[in-house]
Amino acid sequence: MQTVLNTGAPLTAAPPLSNSQVRRAVLASIIGNGLEWFDFLIYGYFAKTIAHVFFPLGNNFLSITLTLSTFAIGFIVRPLGGIAIGAWADRYGHRKTLSAAAMLTEYAPPGRKMFFGSFQMTSQAVALLLSSSCGYLLTTNLSAEALASWGWRVPFLLGALVGPIGFYIRHKVSESPEFMQLRQQLGHAPHQSLRAFFRERSDAALCAMGVIIVSAATNYL
Repeated sequence: MQTVLNTGAPLTAAPPLSNSQVRRAVLASIIGNGLEWFDFLIYGYFAKTIAHVFFPLGNNFLSITLTLSTFAIGFIVRPLGGIAIGAWADRYGHRKTLSAAAMLTEYAPPGRKMFFGSFQMTSQAVALLLSSSCGYLLTTNLSAEALASWGWRVPFLLGALVGPIGFYIRHKVSESPEFMQLRQQLGHAPHQSLRAFFRERSDAALCAMGVIIVSAATNYL
């Protein structure tokens, strides 16, 4: 949960960033976010194989149900984790918590926040293309036995690259100037209670959730 506070005083202009700094932050955020969604999508594509490998119960319906129930846990945990980690990120920095979306907009030049923020959705579209292509290549070039034995593991190994990307973001990409600027002006880490957030921004939050629900449901269907 990214915090935007009204302190009663206008923020001074953030120091200008070099093109290489902006490019590094944007690319790292896009790649990291894309790989994260690649893991989710590839699980969906290989749900049938995963059901066969991990839940060989002799009942296809029950096996698939257990597989998709495991998949659903991620969608339950994500918003709860977003609230907890978002609050921690507002206190200690978005770079440390790998808040890709927040860094994209905070590194954007003035007047281009929405354009830079749209790259998050672009990275998800790229992840969809890569995961579907990976699933197609594996299922058309491997036998059912090879796919169940080792083939389904290959895309998850590719998705594991999110670890090195996260390490890169933490050590090579600086904290966003906008976050540091706000922290310097306040004299402490910015923070906002959940109660205040929902009281002041509940309408916007519900609208955002509705948009994401529609796009996500269509995507996974």
